[in-house]
Amino acid sequence: MIALILLVSACSPDEVPEAGGDGPMRIDMLPGAVGLYPPERGGSWEGMFGGVLPCLEDGYAVIDRVEYAGRQNDQAIRAVVRTVSRQAAEDDVIPVHSLTGNPEQEFGQAPGQEVEPAGGARIATRCPNDPYVDGFQELMVVLAATDRGNSIEGLRVRYEVDGKPYVEDVEWTMAVCGRVSPTAFCRGED
Repeated sequence: MIALILLVSACSPDEVPEAGGDGPMRIDMLPGAVGLYPPERGGSWEGMFGGVLPCLEDGYAVIDRVEYAGRQNDQAIRAVVRTVSRQAAEDDVIPVHSLTGNPEQEFGQAPGQEVEPAGGARIATRCPNDPYVDGFQELMVVLAATDRGNSIEGLRVRYEVDGKPYVEDVEWTMAVCGRVSPTAFCRGED
């Protein structure tokens, strides 16, 4: 598996919401991009992208939904929350920035880890948090791909705290590169 990682934004402000949000949940991530090349075997496949670590100073948030900015095509995209316990973190379980496969198969049955759909997930990780010691909750995006590839240019996380709605934006391009007609990001055009 080969991953592409760029630490600069590849998006225009018109297409992707500016990073940040208006509420108590924080996702501290600089704008950037990451991509995965397709596995050797042909056919459809999935790529997962994480490293999005939400936290709050106190209380908890419930994710209402995750919206995808700059969608390149109509292939499936979904978001999940991976919760990693303190013990699992102490046993060297770390956030995943990009990996082929899907979180349910990769982490769903692993000790000290749980994967659930993002919609309805309860975020209770405290800020500041050292994910390598304290455990963490990771918002992960799963992109399905065929030979066309698939990508998004950012996320908008809609959530509630004490019944009040908020929004948190993440400016981060995620791409699974296609074999036949790759996305603009995978062609190096973004």
